[in-house]
Amino acid sequence: MEIKKEIKSDLNKMIIVYEDEDIIIVNKPKNMLTHKTHLNENNTVVDLLKSKININQFNDLTRPGIFMRLDRNTTGLLIVAKNLKAYQYFCSLTEKKQIIKKYLAVIKNRLQENHLLIDCPLIRVANKSKMKVSQDPKAKEAITELWKLKDLNNAALVECLLKTGKMHQIRAHLSYIKHPIYNDSVYGCFDGVKNYEQFLHAYYLDFINLNGDHIIIKSNPDEIFENKIKELEN
Repeated sequence: MEIKKEIKSDLNKMIIVYEDEDIIIVNKPKNMLTHKTHLNENNTVVDLLKSKININQFNDLTRPGIFMRLDRNTTGLLIVAKNLKAYQYFCSLTEKKQIIKKYLAVIKNRLQENHLLIDCPLIRVANKSKMKVSQDPKAKEAITELWKLKDLNNAALVECLLKTGKMHQIRAHLSYIKHPIYNDSVYGCFDGVKNYEQFLHAYYLDFINLNGDHIIIKSNPDEIFENKIKELEN
């Protein structure tokens, strides 16, 4: 059976867009952590879903069911496992690259190419929660495929497909090719949109669940993201 859904993002709240006995898929808004960090915040995805997760099945109680994550200010679709069986299954899908994850991004500067494959290893910057392209033997493989969807005013709207899933991968890769994500103050610069940060949205998920159903979910960006595209078109 094929299950398809298309939803609209909400600026102010997390929305559950799909749920079965094994997983929950949420549409995460801005300024929300996936799970607790050293900042020890409470308004995380895990906190909001605790009543739905079989927490006692997991060893790490700070991130039960979390096998993928989104940065605090990256919006969009996120899968959370409700039990250990589902967690192990989706970790296996991730390792086999059998979960298709696509993102929308507004990037700085006109992009000449319609398609790019960015195959550049990433390593953490010392003492910082930031990644950079490096040929250091300790750098990890990182591959992002990119398609230009629309030219904008000294900018572009692009679709990014993750071939690997390293921390900040899309943000670091786009910065490296001199097309940082619009308003990304960590990998580019602040472009005047307060309390929003990077224009990066996880908009597409495609996978087979434990019941054998083919799940395809699309999430449209929030109002600020869509208005920025319209503004940069003019």
